[in-house]
Amino acid sequence: MPPAGPHYAGFFVSTGAFTPSPGVQIMANAGSFKKGEKRPGQGRPKGVTNKDTALIRDMIAQALDDVGGVQYLADVARSHPGPFLALIGKVMPVQVTGANGGPIEVRNMTDAQLAIIAAGGSV
Repeated sequence: MPPAGPHYAGFFVSTGAFTPSPGVQIMANAGSFKKGEKRPGQGRPKGVTNKDTALIRDMIAQALDDVGGVQYLADVARSHPGPFLALIGKVMPVQVTGANGGPIEVRNMTDAQLAIIAAGGSV
């Protein structure tokens, strides 16, 4: 038997305030969430490092200190330049600037000038 009250094409049309079915609870904050917004307290704040990542970085730094630090890295750079350059590619900043934050200056150099720089001099 259909429910009492107005009907339209077989559907019940409500004429009063919404009353939930027995056993259904209405949340107190219903409707407070808006599409495209994060819920308050959801997730880690932007820029805060994961605790596991921070722990692993500390362990790597300690291990590097234990094997010689900068001197060890210099030795690895000479003996295994490929893996060392891959490491450099992972840790160097993506955007590089020139002197005083300006653009990078690009110059054509002769082989002799490059040899002077490679030997530790400047041109």
